[in-house]
Amino acid sequence: MRTADSAAEFQTAAQWQSWLSQGSTFPVFQPVLSLETQTVFGYECFGRLDLSENVASLGTFFRASDQTLNTLQQEVGFTLAQQVAQFFSPVKDARLIVNELPSHLTALTPLELPSTLEALQQAKFPLNRVVLDVLLEPGFQNPLRLKTVMERCHSLGCQVALGNLGSENSQLDLIPYLKPDFIKISLTLFHRSFRDRQFRRTLEQLGRLAENSGSALLIEGIETAEELQQALQLGARYVQGYYFSAPGRLPAPLPDFQKKLREALENFRMIRTKRIQRQVTWENEMLLRLVDISFVLFEADGLLRLNETDLEGLSGFIHRLYFSDLNGFQISGDYLLSETGCQIDYRDVGRNLSLRPYFFDHVYKLHGRPGGWSLSDVYCDENSRCLMRTFSRYVTPQAILYLDVLWANFADL
Repeated sequence: MRTADSAAEFQTAAQWQSWLSQGSTFPVFQPVLSLETQTVFGYECFGRLDLSENVASLGTFFRASDQTLNTLQQEVGFTLAQQVAQFFSPVKDARLIVNELPSHLTALTPLELPSTLEALQQAKFPLNRVVLDVLLEPGFQNPLRLKTVMERCHSLGCQVALGNLGSENSQLDLIPYLKPDFIKISLTLFHRSFRDRQFRRTLEQLGRLAENSGSALLIEGIETAEELQQALQLGARYVQGYYFSAPGRLPAPLPDFQKKLREALENFRMIRTKRIQRQVTWENEMLLRLVDISFVLFEADGLLRLNETDLEGLSGFIHRLYFSDLNGFQISGDYLLSETGCQIDYRDVGRNLSLRPYFFDHVYKLHGRPGGWSLSDVYCDENSRCLMRTFSRYVTPQAILYLDVLWANFADL
């Protein structure tokens, strides 16, 4: 089925009405799959216009923000929803996912339902099978009203998704405030995560934010096995895309999707297991090297110091070394190690390290066993903008030693 969005240049309601009158609207459905159960969770509904020579998407029409279009958009949405109820009713054990814009939802009175839900309700379609996908718009400014509408939808049995997360100007703080059942990230952010580590880490953090808010991550736009694997690595619970099925006129069974999902999950386990094994091997090798490290510590000019000769041979794996007291205040200079030797930078003396991502992690991991080493998670150092991991241990009852390792050297782990 070929689609054409040739109406993008229309500006007025009359132009849109003229364009719509040239054909007939109908819904198409694309499956959303559960990675946990390897089953079809639901089908997302999209509007199409049959123009005899081609088929056009109604996406641009529904996303147009001109207020003069509101009535026409509601009428077309109502008609599509009636068709959806007719086509979708025979489908068992699957959710129906319908799209709405927050600007449309917040324009409703407290007693009004979105036209889509109203049409489904009139057709006696059970609303507890509906997921309302709210597509976030740039500059949206009325979260309180949207929260009220979403709570009403929940009271009617609907689930709610927030879409376009990670797109330009989208507001991530809406996730814990609105508490959606699902979040859908933008295609742009997902595809950028392949090329840029920082975008990938942003998506990983978005997945953790979803989990902490009780939401499930849904990644759409999956077109290849590689993209499916990336979605798994990022924590997706649900996936959708042309890799499984293009949108079709009727919700149809998918003959091979379970095989694709099982293969992806098996590869996911294998990749994660190998990564863990390599990481554990690296950590053990590092700890063995750290066993042989010993320093002669002394105080001078109120600072904790060591002999630079004790650092010979450490530049191959340690980037920076420094000390703090138990309250996190740095009590030494930064010993910067390189192939050319050691330089001492005193600019961070007195800085409080308790605000760094590894300080309380160290306190937690070494509680009750002060003689060992702790190792931080990967983080981005605010000064060098490099990825780091930090080893730390108590060297005296009142002092903590920190060893920073450049994680970029071990990125494949």
